[in-house]
Amino acid sequence: EFFLELLENTERSLNEMFVRTYGKPYMQNSEVFENLFAELKRYYTGGNVNLEEMLNDFWSRLLERMFTLLNSQYVITEDYLECISKYTDQLKPFGDVPKKLKSQVTRAFIAARTFVQGLSVGREVAQRVSKVSSTPACIRALTKMMYCPFCQGMPTVKACKNYCLNVMKGCLANQADLDPEWNLYIEFFLELLENTERSLNEMFVRTYGKPYMQNSEVFENLFAELKRYYTGGNVNLEEMLNDFWSRLLERMFTLLNSQYVITEDYLECISKYTDQLKPFGDVPKKLKSQVTRAFIAARTFVQGLSVGREVAQRVSKVCGHYDKIKIYWVSPAFSQHRFAGAKGLVYCFCSMHLFSPANKLLPVASLTNVSRSLLRDLRKFGFV
Repeated sequence: EFFLELLENTERSLNEMFVRTYGKPYMQNSEVFENLFAELKRYYTGGNVNLEEMLNDFWSRLLERMFTLLNSQYVITEDYLECISKYTDQLKPFGDVPKKLKSQVTRAFIAARTFVQGLSVGREVAQRVSKVSSTPACIRALTKMMYCPFCQGMPTVKACKNYCLNVMKGCLANQADLDPEWNLYIEFFLELLENTERSLNEMFVRTYGKPYMQNSEVFENLFAELKRYYTGGNVNLEEMLNDFWSRLLERMFTLLNSQYVITEDYLECISKYTDQLKPFGDVPKKLKSQVTRAFIAARTFVQGLSVGREVAQRVSKVCGHYDKIKIYWVSPAFSQHRFAGAKGLVYCFCSMHLFSPANKLLPVASLTNVSRSLLRDLRKFGFV
């Protein structure tokens, strides 16, 4: 949504600018640009679009429309326009702009779509893993470890650490296999962020040259803070972005007024009134909202998916909590629960069977009631 919103804002801004600049001639041919943005959105959302061919077609269509407008006194046939389009690379009517834009747009959109598709895969993996039920062997081992001491009349005896760890390792074997792949997945996103920074840096160097290179640390700091936030660092996104625009304004003001000696106090005064002066228009406000939403969502998503690892670590310490697990008994009327030791029926899941003190299987109604009690216990301590 963040990237699509950026695309829509760009399309809207270009449309408004072209309407003001070119008026009716642009409005009569605006579908060329509308089709361009429609195809870019379709590619981003997973559509089967060849970016290079689509951009080549855009420049060909644009050349045809411009040639027709600039030569409106002549009757130009479709064959003539098609001939012009064929020789676009040789004629180079737009100079090197199409080549440069093709390279930049292709890299940007491939990175953006890969990022979004990667997040989608991660979400799907997390959903599938969360729905994986325990195997019968795991349930049997876990229940035996937790409840069999009560059957032997030793409710205070807990499983030894190694036994507990072995049971947990067996239950979480499949989840453990996912760990190295998941770490690679997280590293991929960090690498993608670094590649995005590198691409932007190259583009700014080509466009602005030495002035940008002398002030590139402003952008380097921005990406460093974004990476720190994404990896769990204590970063206030709103304050960090406000500081970025203030620093950028100071550097640009100094560059544009290099004939004057500008003091630190003067620059600090300018920074204080950035909101009132609005030197960048509404761009900082819009980008702040979009970047904040995107990075909060991305970090929350990644942190949420890391919970599984933490849960696995905590489960290994569960042996220390056995003395807190309640053992219920069911009265003949199945109307109340008491702690173990009172007269009645005590449940035990040893060997996956329920037995009464007389070593007889409990009635079906008792089994249902007892199962609910056990399920509450397991949920309380985070087993299910």
